Amino acid sequence: MALVLFIITLVFICIAFFPIQPLGTFQNPFVLYLIHEGEFFYTYWKASVFLFLVFVVLLSRAPHHRKHPVKRRFIFSFIHSLQVTVMCFMFAFVTLFFIAFLHLNSVALVMNSNPQILGITRDTNEIIRKLKTANRTPEIIITETDKEVFAIAAAAAGKETFYGRYILSAIPKFFVWPVQHQKESIFLVNNTVVITAVLPVDVHRINPIIANLLIKHYFWGRHIKSFPQVSLMDKDEYSVYRADDAKKKVAKIDETIQQVLGAVSNSNTAIENNKNTITQIQNFLNNATELRDSEYKQCLAARSAQRDCNDILNQSNKAVKQGKLDISESNLQIQSLQKQRAIYQDSENFFKTQKERLQTVGENIPLESGNFEPPDTIKIAYDTKNPNPVADYFAIVIHEYLHYASYISEEQKLTDLFFEEGLTEYFTRRVTNKSFDTEINISYPAHAKIISEMTKMITESELAEIYFTKDQEALEKALDRVYGDGFYKKNQIVFESLQYTTDRKEVIKHANSIMSQIGGTPLMEGELVSPRNSL
Repeated sequence: MALVLFIITLVFICIAFFPIQPLGTFQNPFVLYLIHEGEFFYTYWKASVFLFLVFVVLLSRAPHHRKHPVKRRFIFSFIHSLQVTVMCFMFAFVTLFFIAFLHLNSVALVMNSNPQILGITRDTNEIIRKLKTANRTPEIIITETDKEVFAIAAAAAGKETFYGRYILSAIPKFFVWPVQHQKESIFLVNNTVVITAVLPVDVHRINPIIANLLIKHYFWGRHIKSFPQVSLMDKDEYSVYRADDAKKKVAKIDETIQQVLGAVSNSNTAIENNKNTITQIQNFLNNATELRDSEYKQCLAARSAQRDCNDILNQSNKAVKQGKLDISESNLQIQSLQKQRAIYQDSENFFKTQKERLQTVGENIPLESGNFEPPDTIKIAYDTKNPNPVADYFAIVIHEYLHYASYISEEQKLTDLFFEEGLTEYFTRRVTNKSFDTEINISYPAHAKIISEMTKMITESELAEIYFTKDQEALEKALDRVYGDGFYKKNQIVFESLQYTTDRKEVIKHANSIMSQIGGTPLMEGELVSPRNSL
């Protein structure tokens, strides 16, 4: 019996070392353990039921059960089996914490005496060499400086396992032997990169390599360029960059305003043409009846065949009917053109307002962001006095790296910044969320949500091909194919508007205009809020 109890307990313990997906926002380790074990047995329910029944049969053959009738014997054995299973489950749960306690303290002692035994690499040059020659993408663990022991233990056990993800982190720090503080913010444990902070010394060398590996892993099979020139911008340099960027945007807005004015002019011309068409048709209709009757009487007076005279009436009636249909169609076109003109006029006012705002840029400049300068330079602005979460920082690095990886030339690029930035941010979030098990919402939230909605109708692989080849024609065709002819041209100014607005209500207005056309759920203002930026 003791052997059976040991085996059942060991099974429960081993299941904790199986990979697991994040289990939402639950914090209670016991509830998480119960869910994980339940999901495992549900997945393999046939084998689980079979083994449980075998256990019931074996218990029914125990001496203290044999004195009962067969039916009662199996009922008692079944209840007894449940009790034993629950007991082993609870004992396994407690044992996991004891194992974690021993594991963490063993790691701490070895770190203080001989860390090389654990496979820890702290030398920057060696980390770069190993990352560049690695056959598989490294795992990423983000932790606090005083929790290096937990990260190293999780790396050894597997951060994707229940034990590595939840049991180790549930052990209080005061139960773990203290270790000597290390100055390095990034180190390598076998094939796992452990990151405790983001320091300027890491920006130039290690972080671009990590970004390259993560992007390669996500876009498996696609060639990803390596490596860009990466440098830091201090506050003053970043302020100058933002001011220059604002000037470029003002120039772009001036071009867009001219496009809008041209669209308004074209709408006015089309409206006038339709009105003239209606006037001409109406004049024809006014004279059509009198002309028809006159021609019909002349036909009868000439003693022509009745059939020929009736043809005159029929042809005239058809012309009148077609004229009325043409008037109705022209009126519908006028209504549509007037609505479109109103949108253009609204956009004109919007862009003029944004131009005024950009011309006064300079205050409230964020202290961490990035910029890609073609063809191969990435600049990161970082304020070491106010560091942001590591995952947020890597999202910036990956975002700019994707700009670099997808850059072809100034002549071959996506026409609209909305799709350039929207696709970049969408893929940034996909790469970051997959690598760091966290949701990122730093920049372009409306762009990313619109692109995400579009992936329900346009495959991600098709969008990736468009993005990396900068195929503007393919982009327009894909949008028109899915959402109707003329969708892209009709909404081009709306897309452009989203690129320049800094007002949440304006973002919501333009974003939901697109969402309503692509079948998406309307965005709420709260969805545009991020830890650092409102947009």
